[in-house]
Amino acid sequence: MDIGSYANINELSEIAKANNIEVSRLRGYRLMKDEEPVTEDMIKDMSNTILADWFRSYLGREYIPGIGVCCGFNNKKEKKYFKMIDKIEYLDWSKIHGKMRKDLKFAKKFIAKETKDQWNMWNKYCGQKVLYIHAKQGKTNWSDTTHLDYKDKDWYLDSCDDSYDSCYCDIYATIKE
Repeated sequence: MDIGSYANINELSEIAKANNIEVSRLRGYRLMKDEEPVTEDMIKDMSNTILADWFRSYLGREYIPGIGVCCGFNNKKEKKYFKMIDKIEYLDWSKIHGKMRKDLKFAKKFIAKETKDQWNMWNKYCGQKVLYIHAKQGKTNWSDTTHLDYKDKDWYLDSCDDSYDSCYCDIYATIKE
């Protein structure tokens, strides 16, 4: 969940209303003209963080989207598969073999693509007169609506699932002054 956009709901809901933008399960807004682009290094770091959380859940630690991992994890496993370099945690690929390595490589490829797609879309609309809408309508949400249901709206520009928690999505809408 995007806490920054959540803080803008009251402030930007009038802009959404004036542009006939109504999204169910809304979690926040941002004006893209006020946002900064994300660098490739930042995208890579986000992708690695998501992969580390995915791997911990793969090992048996409970994963809570948006919060990360907690509960029921053997610390010896974490020490075996992760290493600290300059107070930054990295996966130790030299300790990962067989089916586990194959699964992790597949997850890395998928997560890297999802993360890159999400943030490239963000960069595409940075500095423009566009309203970013964060909603709980991603591909793994429990309702029967998704962000793709808005494609026929006149204000709709683009949308994608959140790479960190696919219950959420990012929708981009065109707005008038």
